[in-house]
Amino acid sequence: MTPLDLDRAATEFVAARTGARLVGPLPADATPATLDDAYRIQAETARRLGGYRGWKVGALTAEQQAKAGVAAPTAARLIAAFVHDSPARLSIARLRTPKLEAELAFSLARDLPPRAAPYSEEEVADAVAAMHPAIEVADTRLAPQPSLAMNLADAMANGAFIVGPAYGSWRAMDRGAVAVSLRVNGTLAATGQGAVVLGDPLRAVVVFANNPIPGGPGLRRGDIVTTGSLTGVTPVAAGDVAVAEFAAIGTVEVSFTP
Repeated sequence: MTPLDLDRAATEFVAARTGARLVGPLPADATPATLDDAYRIQAETARRLGGYRGWKVGALTAEQQAKAGVAAPTAARLIAAFVHDSPARLSIARLRTPKLEAELAFSLARDLPPRAAPYSEEEVADAVAAMHPAIEVADTRLAPQPSLAMNLADAMANGAFIVGPAYGSWRAMDRGAVAVSLRVNGTLAATGQGAVVLGDPLRAVVVFANNPIPGGPGLRRGDIVTTGSLTGVTPVAAGDVAVAEFAAIGTVEVSFTP
């Protein structure tokens, strides 16, 4: 196996993200061959772009892991420079093929570092500061049908992340019953419900807290964890304005300029 040239690989992934272009084709020494390679590239890319604000999580269930060919959940850093408060304005020229996903996210009030004993749902809930309505702008910089390692290195196709207002009364509610409507230019594009994510999106945070990426720091105070799409994917173009309305929680908005 060819050893990974981390500098060469990260240089290519940074250039692809900042230039809104495809990665590669890469030489063998810059191509992630393992999940460890992928996470190293992901971390170095985030470091070079100013750090990260949190995580998106994936492969949360045994079925999803089997389909992906992994033995544990996956995760990607939300690069700080691409995380925006709502309402946000993004240039479509900085993206390749953006698609929107309405999501529920949680911000952390304290650290949940890796440990041998699993965190209980109650412990994770106690560490959460707030729940947030959110929109992920999915945008891959990879050719079709990339390897899992390439997808992880590319931050699991995260293009940008829009964070809505903090909602403090989340613990007392049925989070699985939270309904969302995604409208683009005022027209209903998609609907969804919190139960799509493990019956309760908080459980996605619990899964990640107990399965942090190898060698990673776990969850840090201030991190945002976004738990997955409630609405599938909705393409957008220049001039579009998208608003996700979460019943009883709040709204999040993003518009796209040329």
